Amino acid sequence: MRSTWIGLCVALLAGACDDESGTAARQATDAAGADAGVADAAAADMAPPDAPRPQAGPWQLVLSFPDLGVRLVGALDVAVEADGLGLTLALVAGDGTTSEVLADVDGVEVAADGTFEVTLEALTIPAAFSPTGGDLDVTLTLAGEVRAADFLCGAATGSVPALMLDLGDGTFAATPAGAAAPPDGCEAGPDDLGPTIGGDRPARVLLPAAYADDGPAWPLVLLLHGFGSNGAQQDSYLGVSAQRDAAGFIVVVPDGTVDPEGDRFWNATPACCDDFGSGVDDVAYLTGLLDEAQATYRVDPARIYLVGHSNGAFMSYRLACTLGDRIAGLVALAGSTVLDEADCAAMAPISVLHIHAEDDGTVPYAGIDRPVDGYPGAVETAARWAARAGCGAAPAAGDPLDLVASVPGDETSVATYPGCVDAQVALWTLSAGGHVPAFGARFAETALPWLLAQ
Repeated sequence: MRSTWIGLCVALLAGACDDESGTAARQATDAAGADAGVADAAAADMAPPDAPRPQAGPWQLVLSFPDLGVRLVGALDVAVEADGLGLTLALVAGDGTTSEVLADVDGVEVAADGTFEVTLEALTIPAAFSPTGGDLDVTLTLAGEVRAADFLCGAATGSVPALMLDLGDGTFAATPAGAAAPPDGCEAGPDDLGPTIGGDRPARVLLPAAYADDGPAWPLVLLLHGFGSNGAQQDSYLGVSAQRDAAGFIVVVPDGTVDPEGDRFWNATPACCDDFGSGVDDVAYLTGLLDEAQATYRVDPARIYLVGHSNGAFMSYRLACTLGDRIAGLVALAGSTVLDEADCAAMAPISVLHIHAEDDGTVPYAGIDRPVDGYPGAVETAARWAARAGCGAAPAAGDPLDLVASVPGDETSVATYPGCVDAQVALWTLSAGGHVPAFGARFAETALPWLLAQ
């Protein structure tokens, strides 16, 4: 089983996030540029004499988005033309596979001081490179300068319109193929990501602006990413930490272990997702993070919450099964609970909001009926946690919601179980949206208030 939210680095560059991918990019661009010639003499008119000019030919490009924890690699071909620079962009995966050309622009004007800006509209990631199973449009703007004939760098911004996702403030850098790999932008590396806990497996801690060491205790939300993603990417997708000031909570954002294929995962259940049998004890790791967070920060012990997507949803249920009423509530998106109820030892009532699309092709809404690595469907998952909370057997229908920006109308039906004891249990069913619904800000603005009310 795989989550199609593989993470932005895969969605945008088909897996080009490995440290070795710079080598793969050089190999790909070396081959592509073997026959590259010298730029036409007319290129001398591209800019005034004091403007630096990049050398023509194949280059290797790195884009870094620190807010997402993403480092992307591409192959860039530079042409020096009479009316400016010509830039051709392709994508390079960690195994050296190169995509078709995604952008081919001419006439990029370089100012006298070497600065330039280019917006690459609707870069279409081919379906074969996209974890969503279809073409994915991305817009990038590069605002930088020609630092030297062999070095371009500057600021990068962009968005994924279909997901209503802003990539944040990033950087880019490029060097000729075969030269030293580009750094992350014009400086030595990405910005500091702030305080962490967890020692050798650090997790980011995002505090509300009003937090004070001598102030009141705050709710804590532990955010668990999907398979192949990471915490920063998941946070950008769901917009959890963006609500921490307005809603008032601390966010802890950990990363799963990297498997032999380079994918981050949580060892949640036999169904998901320790595919290589590492046996990593993520229950112990995440419990340790909660212990350390409570020892380090002003955390309200009665208001500890989980939010998980896909593999992270499986892990949220697993953690709740172990920790019981230490967890006040959880939101699970596109995942499932444990197959065998005997594996859920903690019988304390816990508030649960399960969110799932009926057309989810990765974690089916109806579940998987297998004796070892199967899992319950969305309806059964909600019913089990409702029974654990002493709720009534039949949920009551509520007003529908419009959560998915890409689906017209109120596509989400609401079913809430009555009569629960010290908890609330609800199932929100999306009629469409797939495994990675295009929520925009609607998930955080709707699901988080439900959770924090528990």
